Amino acid sequence: MKYLLLFVTLFSFFGSISAQTGYVLKNDVCLPSKQYMLAGVQNDMFIQTFLRRWRPYDDFVRFSGTATYSRRYEKVASVKSPVTGQTIKVELVNGDEFSVTKTIESTIVAGEAGVGTDEVFVQFLGDSFTKGNYFKSAFLENTYVPNVKCVGLRSVNDFKGQYHEGRGGWTLENYFSNSLEKPLFFNPFLQPQGKFRYWGSTNFWKTAIGVKNKTIISTGLEPEYSCSGYDCSKFNTEGYLDKPEKDDLMYDYENKTLVVWNGKLWAKTDGETFIWSFQYSKYLSMWNISAPKFLIVMLGLNDFRSQPMPIDFSKWNSRMELLLLSYREAVPDGRLVICTPCSSCGILDNAAGDFTVRQNAAMWEARKNVIDVFDKREKEGVYIVDASITIDNENGYNQQDDELPFEGYKGSKRLVVQKGNPHPYSNYPNLGLPIAAFVQYYRDK
Repeated sequence: MKYLLLFVTLFSFFGSISAQTGYVLKNDVCLPSKQYMLAGVQNDMFIQTFLRRWRPYDDFVRFSGTATYSRRYEKVASVKSPVTGQTIKVELVNGDEFSVTKTIESTIVAGEAGVGTDEVFVQFLGDSFTKGNYFKSAFLENTYVPNVKCVGLRSVNDFKGQYHEGRGGWTLENYFSNSLEKPLFFNPFLQPQGKFRYWGSTNFWKTAIGVKNKTIISTGLEPEYSCSGYDCSKFNTEGYLDKPEKDDLMYDYENKTLVVWNGKLWAKTDGETFIWSFQYSKYLSMWNISAPKFLIVMLGLNDFRSQPMPIDFSKWNSRMELLLLSYREAVPDGRLVICTPCSSCGILDNAAGDFTVRQNAAMWEARKNVIDVFDKREKEGVYIVDASITIDNENGYNQQDDELPFEGYKGSKRLVVQKGNPHPYSNYPNLGLPIAAFVQYYRDK
């Protein structure tokens, strides 16, 4: 009865979307043209991440191709010994007639773990996944990518000298925004055109120093969540640059105004005169960061999981094109890696009360958009890595027992629920494997 009611609810919900928008609901599958896999480890491909299967009937996925599978189950297939050039063939099978309704292929590209003597510079840019150091296991703890130097402004937990650019709750739009009015907001990539160099808000750096020195104690997440992990040595206790140079620019948060160092003092300046843009080259030079050969972008979940369908991806795609252009201008031989966003957000029984099936639907569309727009563009220096295919929708998330809400229940006395929003912490070690495979394959190319 419970599943019948759930089906009716979903049928009505998605049916109303279809009726109101003309949005066609049809089961589908989508994979990028390449699957990057790491030799010597188990490379999992969870079907729910790439299968669009909402209603009105069940379709199934079957794996074939030239790859050697260690397992092929209903929910997951795995490859332990990937070979470059082998193929992953996926068939979408009609659950009523057992006819194949769609076939797609993806070619394996295998990277060898643990090889490479020269230092390789990598940057991870993203939201809370990156803030949570999802890459740490594959890149630093297991040393699948030897001699890696992770660059950025926020330190990686427990690894001195390793950094990232992850900011919890951020969308791609945030990386193209000033948001000066937000006290804990800092975006080092958006810079005024010309000679000026923007260093952020005085309040941000004053807070970051307090968090670092433990003179400011977080209440809940903040301000530690947004302001921790930064090297504050460039700034004084009031949040200003300690040794400013002419044309350095900051936001005086207390007086709500932009100020510029004129060579002698901080002077108020008219912010309306500045033209701001995403400038990766200026970001690297300002902070003396070595140019990363690989820029890994993991974004999209905050952008789209709550969006009504059909989703308009045009602004997101345009911003990603600008990010690509800016990065390539700064690092002509660099490789921009766009990771497929999380498209399996967990179970319906979750402590946050999120409508995860609805999120899965939106994020499948986001996944397909990334593949449709950015796949097969290697000549432009942009690549798709299907990181999210490794996420186990049921077991990849932290879980807890919760008491059932009534007495006399004759079944299990406990109900397993998912903790928190869609953060597959248990799956983070796997999430970094395809990216490690990519870096290992291209590090000397």
